[in-house]
Formats: sequence, structure tokens, C-alpha cells
Amino acid sequence: MKNKILFASVLALATTTLQAQDMYDVARLSTSDLQGTARYIGMGGAMGALGADLTAMNSNPAGLGIYRSNDVAATLGVSMLNNGTAIDETSRVSFDQLGIVFTNKYGNYTSLKYINFGFNYRKHKNFFDDFSVSNNWLGEFSQTYQMADMAFGETDPNKMPVLPAAAVKAGALGMNESGELAGTGAYNTTYSLKSTGGIHEYDFAVAANWSDQYFLGLSLAYFHASFDRGTWYTEYGEDDCSYDMYNYYSTRGSGMNIKLGGIIRPVAESNFRFGLSLESPTFYLLTDENGVEINAYDEVGSQIGNGHAYVDPVDYELATPWKFNFSLGHTIGNTLALGAEYQLENYRGISIHEKDGYVTDYTEYVNATVDKQLKAVHTLKLGAEVKATPELAFRAGYNYSTAAFDEGAYRSLYNFADMYIDTFTETSYENTLDLHRLTCGIGYRTSGFYADLAYQYTIQKSDFYAFDDSYTNGSLTNYLPATRIDRNRSQLSLTLGYRF
Repeated sequence: MKNKILFASVLALATTTLQAQDMYDVARLSTSDLQGTARYIGMGGAMGALGADLTAMNSNPAGLGIYRSNDVAATLGVSMLNNGTAIDETSRVSFDQLGIVFTNKYGNYTSLKYINFGFNYRKHKNFFDDFSVSNNWLGEFSQTYQMADMAFGETDPNKMPVLPAAAVKAGALGMNESGELAGTGAYNTTYSLKSTGGIHEYDFAVAANWSDQYFLGLSLAYFHASFDRGTWYTEYGEDDCSYDMYNYYSTRGSGMNIKLGGIIRPVAESNFRFGLSLESPTFYLLTDENGVEINAYDEVGSQIGNGHAYVDPVDYELATPWKFNFSLGHTIGNTLALGAEYQLENYRGISIHEKDGYVTDYTEYVNATVDKQLKAVHTLKLGAEVKATPELAFRAGYNYSTAAFDEGAYRSLYNFADMYIDTFTETSYENTLDLHRLTCGIGYRTSGFYADLAYQYTIQKSDFYAFDDSYTNGSLTNYLPATRIDRNRSQLSLTLGYRF
């Protein structure tokens, strides 16, 4: 910054060889929310062995075989970002679930009792987010150091990665006495993010019931993913100069997977049962776009220059991890239902490939980073339902999921650039920690019509970094303190349905 400006003209870069995906983005597309019918949410999603719920067949399709009558239902949701450490309080209304089940009674005097068919749509993941953070006096730390290091001694913006090239053209980087690009310490920074989109899941399932004791189900699921993110970062340097950076990033694509599940009642006279299900990786074909714009200002706030870069759309393939689910369920008469589930997802099994399955240095590095910095995620679900009257039921549930990121995980654009791989321009990253969900609900049923209401409160903290400081002033540091964010959310869900 300061007065040692290399260029003050506008940069417009476009290329078809750049890559746009890294560990944090593949992890985002591999996560899911607790979404579906209000009864399923109210019981914490612990219905894999209980079955007979439209959303339960998304986790264990064998639960479809427990149905004895047709069922149709739809769910609306209101999600709210709570006012925590850095989250803006915002709410959104969404259509979260729509499903139907057709039962087919095979016979009264055969071991095969029912063959049932079902379809269910649910919002698999909600990417709605909105938060802001700020830091005063970062001392030696600055995003400008990261951008200067990524230039690897080059001063010609046409010979360096797009991020430092845009910074040079804007005038956000200066030169030291040796004639090399240099950063400067920052005394104040602000960062804000807004994202929208989600993953929509469509399940087509079939399940069979043998002797009301053995249930087997299979489902084929189609996924549609869309994600849009805009970030704004402003940094004020020790020399009283400043710059702001706007990044945008979008993902579009679709994928498919298969689920296989079974439920067994080991004792015919007991309602206790256990379930097992296996979900294949979701195989996505995705397209990414991203870009950056940087504006730099002098000591009195006058604009010095502007630099921007646009990365052409990039097509690639993504495989999410396998999912293994073990569940228990028990009912006592018509008054009490209890459920418990354990789910395992090894995020180290995520893989990314070029379109048509090609392996490149870029995809090999991303997959190696995934294997090193992600880990297995263990999820426990507990739920209960108590019927106060034949028509009125109360529900409660709890979820716990371990963190997907290893301690010290980071996004290093420097390493990509060092391999002559130009990646996207967003320097920030976030390491989410353990997740807790508390749920409750109420339901009313008549002979056919039913209405359910559920509330869930999600508690999750994360460590946020606006940039990677691993190579501050050319030496390994990793001392930039994290900004702790309380990512707490609330959601209300209302389901209206009819059994016939």
C-alpha cells in the first residue's frame, strides 16, 4: 500500500484452466441438516428403526415397509439465525418436505405381507447464512502478506496468480526496498458473508414386510445442489491506506445415490426392533464459478485503483462419504415410542475428480488435503414420543455430531499457487466444531388428518479466519488468533398430512 504503487489500472482476467474447489467446499456439500416432517424433527430424527414416517425412509428405506395405510404430507419451515457472537438475526420461510406412500397388501396367509412404494422430497441442506465479524489491531498479520507471498517474487501481474494480480492492479500491494511485493500490518479489519441455496433430495423407495417381523427397503435418491456466496473484506493498514475485497462463488449441479436398509423384530411378541442401513456416496457432477474485485484507497480515502478477476466455469465430479446407520426402536402399547441411532460418516473418504474422472495434480492435492485435515464424523440421535391422549402426542429429541475438521485445519491458497495451480480467490475459512441439536414437538391426529409442529435449536461454534497466516513475511507462523462464532439456529416446522 502507501505510495509505492505498482499499477492503478483495471485488471480483467479470464481463464479456463483455473480450479475452484477445495477441502472446505467439498465438506460443505457432504453435510446435511435435520429436515423433514415435523414428527421426525420433533423426535430428533431417531426414527430409523421405528419407521412409518415419510422422512424416516430417507435414512432407512426399510421403515417404509412398516406402513399399513397410504400417507401424504407436506411441511413448511421457518429458519432463524440467532443473534450470537457474530450472527445477524435473520429468518427465512421455506418449503421443506413433500411425500406420499402407497401401501400394497400382498396377502393375509403368506409370509410376505406388504410391498409399499414411496416418494419423499426434503430439503437436505440449507445454505442460508448471514454474519459479520471485525478485528482491531492485527499487528504483523495482514491479508496483504498472504497475497504478496503468493506472487513468488514476481512483479508482473500477468505472471502471477489471479488474487495477487488483482491486488497489484488495484494498488493494494506495495514494494519493499529490494523491489519485491510487500504487505503491511493491519490495525482494523471487517468481514461479512451472505450465502443462499441448498441441497434438495428426492427419494424413490420400495420396501417389503415379511411376517410383520422382517422389513427390507431400497431407495434411489436424486440431489440438486445450488450455492451462492458473497463476501466483503476491508482492511485498514498501518500506513492509513486501505482496501476492500469482494468475492463471489457459486456451485450448481446434481447427484445420485442408493440407500439399502433393513429392520428386524428379533422377538415376535415384542415391539423392540433394530435397523441397519447403508448409504452409498452421492456422486455429483458440479459446476463452479467465482471471481474477485479489489478497490484500494490512499490515506485520505481517495480510490487508487481497481482490480478484478473472473474465473470461467469449472466442471468436476465429487463423491461424498459412505454413511452407515445403526438404529434401535421400541414402542409400548400406543402411548410411548423410543428411538436411538448412531451414524458414521468418514469425511476422509470424500474425493474430487475432473470431469469424466480424470486425475490431475490439483485433484490429487485436494484429495490429499481432505485425507489429512478431515476426519470421521460420529452422530448420535435420541428421540421419544408420548401420547397424552389417542389424539395428542408430545415429542422430544437430541442430536450430537463430532467435528469434521482436524485441529489446525486451514485453507492455503499459497500451497496451490506453489504447485502452479491457480485456485479461487476466497482466502477466508471456517473450522466448525461439535454440533448439538435440541428438539421438541407436538402432534394432533384424527382418524385420517394429522398436524404436527416441531421446534429445533442448533448449537454449533466455529473458528473463523479471514485469511491464512502460515507464511507471514515469508516464514511459517500460524499464530493468527481465530474469531469464535456462535452458529446457533432455530427452526419451526409445520406438517399437515392425511392417512387413507
